[in-house]
Amino acid sequence: IVFDAFSAADTVSKADGGQFDGNITMGGTLAVTGTTALTGNATMAGTLGVTGTQTNNGNLVVSKAIPNVDIKDTGTAQSSMDFLSNSDTVRATIGMERSAGGGLFVGSSAYSAVFGTASSGNTEFATNNNIRMVIDGSGNVGIGTSSPAPASGSDTTLEIAGSSGPSLTINDTGQAEKYSLLANSDDLKIYYGSTAMVSFQNDGNVGIGTASPTKNLTIQGTA
Repeated sequence: IVFDAFSAADTVSKADGGQFDGNITMGGTLAVTGTTALTGNATMAGTLGVTGTQTNNGNLVVSKAIPNVDIKDTGTAQSSMDFLSNSDTVRATIGMERSAGGGLFVGSSAYSAVFGTASSGNTEFATNNNIRMVIDGSGNVGIGTSSPAPASGSDTTLEIAGSSGPSLTINDTGQAEKYSLLANSDDLKIYYGSTAMVSFQNDGNVGIGTASPTKNLTIQGTA
């Protein structure tokens, strides 16, 4: 059955397969229990229910005051949405794992929310139109860099990169200040608030209670 184009405000139900060659504008409910192939555009102001397969070669727009898309597993397997490359060789998946885990990705736990890819490519996160964090195919994590790599002696690393004092902050909410591990100029410092508690310089000097150690170990304080 081929529907070239139609508009309906009531419920439309078709129990077997169909091909939609035009555009669909729905103000009511479209229930699909077979297979739907859409080569035009679909604009839904009502509800689209699919218990079979929907193939959409155009655009699908969900338009209402509080839009929501539910993907529900009616059996015992996982639920997911896949984004595929043109050749179907690269796949990004977002979904919820099955009761035993391991259905979408190796090592995932039961009913966990998962996002990622089974290919060797990166998983990247962006804000303000810029990539901020990268997980590469080897499991290395980069913040501020697209190519995280260990300095030495590690097979997996977290790299935080920046041009003016990149840092790792630990906030114990029971403390008055935050702790920070900060790379600044030629040294690495541990801060409590704005006070440098320990300094490691790249010449090998270490300072406790001073930000500028002049010896291999410099300790400064009031006894």
